[in-house]
Amino acid sequence: MMKKALLPIVILLGIIGICKAQNKELELKPIKITSGQSDKQNQIKSPVYFILCGNGSCMAKDLLHDFIIEEYHNQTAKEIYNNILMVVTSMYKSPKDAINKVENKMITVDGFIEYAGIRKAQYKDRKVSISYRLQFDFKDGKMRIKAPVIIDAYEEDKNIGDFPFYMKEVLWGIADDTVQEIQKKLNNVISLIIFQSRTIKNDW
Repeated sequence: MMKKALLPIVILLGIIGICKAQNKELELKPIKITSGQSDKQNQIKSPVYFILCGNGSCMAKDLLHDFIIEEYHNQTAKEIYNNILMVVTSMYKSPKDAINKVENKMITVDGFIEYAGIRKAQYKDRKVSISYRLQFDFKDGKMRIKAPVIIDAYEEDKNIGDFPFYMKEVLWGIADDTVQEIQKKLNNVISLIIFQSRTIKNDW
């Protein structure tokens, strides 16, 4: 009787283990990308820092640079670095897997946005998710944010693979709403990081 009772539990644990192994990317999923912003923040239109281009790359909105500069007056590189590190550590489910850093100089973040957009297909709308990389460089009084790099795209649970090809052949000029949604979600991530880094109080 005990063996029969334990059998469903053993099967369930096995299924969970398989799902975790097959979806390692989900460990990089930011906790706060879609739900972490307050209602007030969600009502504020996020700035457009970067434009998603037809070749799958991102550029600053002037289309001349692959980075932007954020000024942090009267703050040292160490202070800016520590604030950004604090923010991104709180945002990601598994910070040790998502974040790489060179102390006081650079932070890179590998993240995952589930359902970054919807692509309308002939028979069924498809949910598009992306994995991406952000890079932050630090100097006294300023931070450089490199253009986001989209590493992979997923339709439902299928890894599309070659994102530049997917962008050019499937999305660009065909699913413009999807492109705009992905662009908006990436800019929202960056906006949230910048906003929170500027509002940290270290007086407790």
